[in-house]
Amino acid sequence: GGSTMVSLLNRVGSIHKLDAYIDRLLEMSARRRLFAASETLSSIAVDGDLSPEEAISEAEALVGQLREAGENLTEGDDAGDVVNDYMRNVHAIQRGEKEPPRISTGLYPLDKALGGGFRPGWLVLVMSLNGHGKTALAVNGFAWSVAQQGRPALIVSLEMPADQIVGRLIAAESGIPVQVHDQKGLNEDQLVAMVHGAQKVSSAPIRVVGHQAATIDGVRQAARSYKAQKGDLGIIVVDYIQLMRSQAKTSNRTEELERISRGLKELAMELDCVVVSISQPTMSAKRTKERPTIRDSKGSGAIDDDADLGLVPWLLHNVNENAHPWEAQIGMDKFRHGPRRNLYEGDIEWDGSRTRFITAGARYRG
Repeated sequence: GGSTMVSLLNRVGSIHKLDAYIDRLLEMSARRRLFAASETLSSIAVDGDLSPEEAISEAEALVGQLREAGENLTEGDDAGDVVNDYMRNVHAIQRGEKEPPRISTGLYPLDKALGGGFRPGWLVLVMSLNGHGKTALAVNGFAWSVAQQGRPALIVSLEMPADQIVGRLIAAESGIPVQVHDQKGLNEDQLVAMVHGAQKVSSAPIRVVGHQAATIDGVRQAARSYKAQKGDLGIIVVDYIQLMRSQAKTSNRTEELERISRGLKELAMELDCVVVSISQPTMSAKRTKERPTIRDSKGSGAIDDDADLGLVPWLLHNVNENAHPWEAQIGMDKFRHGPRRNLYEGDIEWDGSRTRFITAGARYRG
């Protein structure tokens, strides 16, 4: 307050130290908030009217408020400091002292087109018609690949329950199609393959959440909690954005989707991870047999505007009866950080038994 500032100035009597005084007061204020929060956390812990899940939710919300308050005090970064850090990282990578900050997509041609893979902080949009592998690309492809690299993956599934997501992952790893998992007649070799696949999925750092995370606050809470538990977070997959809702009051659905899309981008930057948003197409895009573009995302132009990368998976046998079942493409409709490059039949293939896209020729090599 004013009296404290006057006291400090009278004791030191040096106006040019004013910045230092303000910094000290801000630090004291932050510690005061932490102390007050600790008392609130204690009250939440002993509140018998709250279930453990509700108590944890309130505690995480309180910590989030503290974090946001701290972020509001930042003044930005001087270009000179950023340049020094940036070039220091460049030299460390060139000398082999540090690994590039890239996360493999699991598809070598896509990694190459992106300059090495995803970068933390990116918002990736995956959009296509029904049946063309949107969820397969994001879940069986990206999320599974990230988990295989030892980076935790959070899957926000608003369309399918957790057991169906897990079944898809087991199919992706075992090669036993998901549609036969609950049918009689599996032979011993198939069961053994499924058991091995299930063991790998069980031990992978993957968490699936459902409608409890259907809002930006819900996704943020689930992601922060998982990152705090694991100490890291590689990717968040949201399936799909049109099923999310906003807690903030909005005048229409378009504005609501704009808030959600922007919130996902902010979350990617805050948690230093990749966020993959799966999107449904408009009705007009569904009426055609041509590969749509990310501009055909249903609901709001902000869905593709906010994305760093826009991908459109496409299975040719769904629109051309003469196409082979493995023929596939991935259109790169947007890439904010470099030239766009579509992936065609010579780059990738569709593995129907594993329900995922693979690098061309991988079936014969594996």
